[in-house]
Amino acid sequence: MKRSRREDGAPQGVLPDWLRPSAWWVAPAILLALGVALLNDESGVRSWLQLRRDLGEASGRIAGLRTELERTRAEAESLREDRFAQERAIREDLLLARPGETLVRLGDDSASLRNP
Repeated sequence: MKRSRREDGAPQGVLPDWLRPSAWWVAPAILLALGVALLNDESGVRSWLQLRRDLGEASGRIAGLRTELERTRAEAESLREDRFAQERAIREDLLLARPGETLVRLGDDSASLRNP
């Protein structure tokens, strides 16, 4: 079987010795280079990984703030248009109760306030 030759005279399909599978040192060399890149502060890999973590945290905070913003907008709309919502908000803020109502606050030292 005769092999064809490239323009430079070398046989086609033949790898140089350093690229052959018998070159066992290639994989460890690549792993070593990756290890050095991860451990070296000046390589930028650590900074990149930290930035990815920060981005994930920021995305989570943004999602939470968007949810809170929508809830606040809905409450503001309710307060603009619903007289009952306005009264409820005022009574909650000022800790007021209508005559005959009992106001119960949880998590405070005073268990309940009564307005006869």
